[in-house]
Amino acid sequence: MNMKHLVLMIVVIAGLSLLLGCEGVSVSVNAEGDIAFARSEGIFFYNPDQNSLSLVEWKYGSEVVPVIVRWSPDGKTIAYTEKSSADSQETRVYVIGRNGEGKRQLYSTEHPITQMEWDPKGIYISVAQAGEDTDLGVADLVIISVEQEKVVKVMENTGDSHAWFDNNNLVFMKIDEVNPDNSGIFKGSLRMYRLSLDEDLEIAQTMVPREGSIVVNPFRRQIGFTAIGAGSDVGVYEEYMSDEAYAYIVQPGNVPELASPDVVNFIAFSPDGVQLLAKTVTWDGADLSVIDWKTKQTRTLVSPITDTVSIDSAEIQIYPAWYDSDRVLYFLFSRVYGSNGSTLRLMILDKRKGSPANLQIEIDKRIHQLVLENGGY
Repeated sequence: MNMKHLVLMIVVIAGLSLLLGCEGVSVSVNAEGDIAFARSEGIFFYNPDQNSLSLVEWKYGSEVVPVIVRWSPDGKTIAYTEKSSADSQETRVYVIGRNGEGKRQLYSTEHPITQMEWDPKGIYISVAQAGEDTDLGVADLVIISVEQEKVVKVMENTGDSHAWFDNNNLVFMKIDEVNPDNSGIFKGSLRMYRLSLDEDLEIAQTMVPREGSIVVNPFRRQIGFTAIGAGSDVGVYEEYMSDEAYAYIVQPGNVPELASPDVVNFIAFSPDGVQLLAKTVTWDGADLSVIDWKTKQTRTLVSPITDTVSIDSAEIQIYPAWYDSDRVLYFLFSRVYGSNGSTLRLMILDKRKGSPANLQIEIDKRIHQLVLENGGY
């Protein structure tokens, strides 16, 4: 397997909601260019180059709701989370083959799961779930052994966002305290949990907002993360302080460096590790941008993109992703009928040409055909 494709699968959707919230809308891309996603009708993957849609698990007509999907590093298995209903808190974790075979339940919890990641060798799956500490209102980290189906809670009071540095080390944000004047700002530290030694090491002191990212660049053994401040720039709580965050890059043992002066709430390393895909924050939303972290230069690709959607008074994060070294995936929110009828459209953009394409047309058409073949609406 091409190493850059392997890296893409590991880090493409690592940066999710930093602290506990609702599950965001995301996709997962494997080395073959298959985009896995969850809808109310089930689990699917779509390949835009081949213009093919494949069904993995059919759910149409059922109350259960699939939420998060992640390709395994070898691209042969999908892990996904499922809730018994849209309003349920209980969440289950399953693995299933790309052709729908060998489905197994690995884990069940009474708490919502907000992020899930495979380790680089496909041995473990890590999940962030609603934490027991209701005062902080953040997450706990759990690691599942896929073959042994063994579950261990490894850390309490963490951010949702976490990423595997390698197959033995998991990077996460430890949360220590909340700003007494702003419950959306926290102090803590970027840390690394070492599975073989059952210990964690501090990488940098941090101050972070409720939304953010942690991602890993295996080529340069770097960690990218978003924070209000990091290292010697952590700062102190202020009554009316801003929760604006910035992208930092650090190698364990070194001092974090600011990757860009732009305000961001999401980052993801490109497959070659040279650029960061980012949601750069604007006064009225967010733009899709790429940051050259060496030169600290930012180039806007799409303005604006959909940053969040509101569902039952909750703000749901929408996450872009790298498709390959030259193309990126993102969502656009569109009003289709009247003032309230709306939809999300999955888009793909070649950043060399600046030409977007709407993938949603073919996806909807093919899922519509599947509904008709399985009994109709």
